[in-house]
Amino acid sequence: MTNSGYNATVAQLAASGIRFGTVIKELARGKSVLRAAFNSHIEKLPVSGSVLDLGARNRSSSYYRFFDSSKANITFCDYDPQDYNMMKVDLEQPLPFQDRSFDVVMLLFVMNHIWNVSELLQEIRRVCRGHALIGTSFVHQYTPEPRDFSRFTEEGLSRFYNQAGFNEFRIFPIGHGPCTLALSALQQTAHFAPGATALYPLVWASDSAITKLLPRRAAKRSVMTHLSVLRADS
Repeated sequence: MTNSGYNATVAQLAASGIRFGTVIKELARGKSVLRAAFNSHIEKLPVSGSVLDLGARNRSSSYYRFFDSSKANITFCDYDPQDYNMMKVDLEQPLPFQDRSFDVVMLLFVMNHIWNVSELLQEIRRVCRGHALIGTSFVHQYTPEPRDFSRFTEEGLSRFYNQAGFNEFRIFPIGHGPCTLALSALQQTAHFAPGATALYPLVWASDSAITKLLPRRAAKRSVMTHLSVLRADS
């Protein structure tokens, strides 16, 4: 399970990408451009076995509409739980779980709220016997829930992961082009959600053209978020 789960997850994400139809549907639901792109990227990604979701807030986060979690037994945790049957856990403290308790540990859009990032990553590696999924915002509005400390580049994430003892990991940047990045920033600044749906077809077409002309430059300068897969048993 452990090695095959990591390899299968990496392989599927490497072959995945942002899907126009999925993003449009998510924008129409009121999701941000960043979350819509992220959800599109993880569509039908299997998450199975014993799963720990750290910082879930509630049991109905939008990413569960996209993960294939039908074979997962999920433990939901948050500092301020807002749903039934959830554990209250302070991620700035040692995790209240035994070593190698979970096949998969998820930390999605939470790390910017943590000050002791290295300590938390070490704890994730301790309680995980398979792989971890970590989603981090690179471009995002200020979100004090209850605190907001930082944003992470791919280089910064790599250093944190190495320091925590993860010897094998992959970081997948998620973005489509500079116009999508600009729309995401505008959406966050102006606080409009459904209105982005009308603009997105033009944005998608513009980014597709730019990416064809300047593929490397467009890719490097269009990242909105990263999804990392970390192998805990290496």
